[in-house]
Amino acid sequence: MAALCLLGSLATALLPSNSIGHRPPTSGTRLRSLQTILMCDLAGSEQPPALLSGRRVVEGDLLVHKDAESQAWWRAVAREVVGNRVLVHYAGCDPYWDAWVDIDEMTLMHMDSNERAKEAGAFQSEEYESSMDDEAVLKEMRKKRWEDNARWQINVFARSQLGVFDGTSVEYVQTVRDDGSLRFSKEESSSSCSADVLDGSASLFMVDKMRTPSLGIDLQADYRAFTPEMGNMAVANAYTLAQADADGSILLELALKEGTRRVRCKLLYNSGDSGERQLERLAVVKEAAEGSTFAQGDDMGTVDLDGSPGRGLYNPPSGMHDGSVYTTLYCDGGVTLKFPRAIPLNVPGCISLDWVAGKMRYQLDRKFSAMDGSLASLELTEISKEDSMIYPPSSKS
Repeated sequence: MAALCLLGSLATALLPSNSIGHRPPTSGTRLRSLQTILMCDLAGSEQPPALLSGRRVVEGDLLVHKDAESQAWWRAVAREVVGNRVLVHYAGCDPYWDAWVDIDEMTLMHMDSNERAKEAGAFQSEEYESSMDDEAVLKEMRKKRWEDNARWQINVFARSQLGVFDGTSVEYVQTVRDDGSLRFSKEESSSSCSADVLDGSASLFMVDKMRTPSLGIDLQADYRAFTPEMGNMAVANAYTLAQADADGSILLELALKEGTRRVRCKLLYNSGDSGERQLERLAVVKEAAEGSTFAQGDDMGTVDLDGSPGRGLYNPPSGMHDGSVYTTLYCDGGVTLKFPRAIPLNVPGCISLDWVAGKMRYQLDRKFSAMDGSLASLELTEISKEDSMIYPPSSKS
């Protein structure tokens, strides 16, 4: 079982100091002399510039690389760049351990400002105005840290979510029965979503076609949109987005992707003029990357392909019901969605999406301090389907 979390605090920014080492990677592949020769043979051919998170990678760049076997991050320097590969030299290691790695991997990033300071051996105070007091310097450092984290966020989103997806959308329309209970009726339709990088920029665009236009995401953003205040975050193959409309309504989206398949849940809340936001519309989208179908899962006949309903949440968040009315929806295809259908504007809450997909089970929690589109944290839990039936979650959150 693995759990990934992006919290809305400085302590959760990428690359904590105890996660980066100076020892050689544990991968059994050391410096590949033959590989180096082959890469050098390509140096004379015309190669497009290598980009990492929209920034060109050049010789001498300070990087961090994630070793596949140890899952640790290692400080490194770009010794040579050829096409879409870079020869990295690990800090403090013999050149014997140098290795060629792909630039388009999720395992390579530029060092952020804080890690560059560590690599230099000490904090470089000349980076800031000499007239700045300690509090101002700390504020500037935090700002740079969040900017680095936002750049990483948009890179995570781009690496896993770009492309064209087609599938089906089930919109749930809620009605209140005479006895006050809630009833959801389903309306199914086709849907499509495409996301790509704007030409000549480090910005993304996303076009989402839904039968109900107000449920469609229309995103064009650079790294500055991926902050807790804006309500957009990404972790591994999952993400959440927030989109505010001119009338004050808010559209929230949670998505989980496995292989070529993706499940997205959309929740549209009203403006909250009465002091609380109420759910207006809800949709669950099941789609697959262009050229494949959702039915082409890893295990034919498993929960998400045989039509079985969701199993509930694997790790239900606690303490999210103060003044709110929560509903759990068990959808076909192993999908469970728990959400507030009515919540006071300034009350913390959570929206959770659970998907039993093939061999794996995923739970994504979007936690917020107030229902204004901002985000407190985005938490992803991954566990095998079989283990989720045997082992309880390690802790409640």
